Amino acid sequence: MLKLILLLAVFAFSLPLQASSLIDKIARAPMSQVRSWTAEVAQGYAKEAPKQINRNTWLQGTSFVEATDTLIYYYQINASPNREVLRQQLVAGVCSNEVLHALMKRGIVIQYYYASYDNSHLFTENVNSSNCE
Repeated sequence: MLKLILLLAVFAFSLPLQASSLIDKIARAPMSQVRSWTAEVAQGYAKEAPKQINRNTWLQGTSFVEATDTLIYYYQINASPNREVLRQQLVAGVCSNEVLHALMKRGIVIQYYYASYDNSHLFTENVNSSNCE
């Protein structure tokens, strides 16, 4: 959970504005600008991948799908997580991050794609603003 929160904190500060003014900018910006910022963040994380999050988890990449307004984090794990516990942790982490919450209020979906170490799809979790209410 701590690694997830740290990762989300990095996301919040990877955009070129301070968090409090960024939240206001996200709320007021045209959706095309919000999409552009989100795509820049995805590209930045993609350049850092693969990145070890903990001993069982690697961030393999990120992408932004503009057609569906979805920011996708691709993870590879070598453990069998309890999906419901992981979902609760993801939702809590995303919803407590003011920047991510502001993006979701604008319609951005945060998606987590999990694969095993042999790249077999395990599961996908989507988080959107309705999860934070």
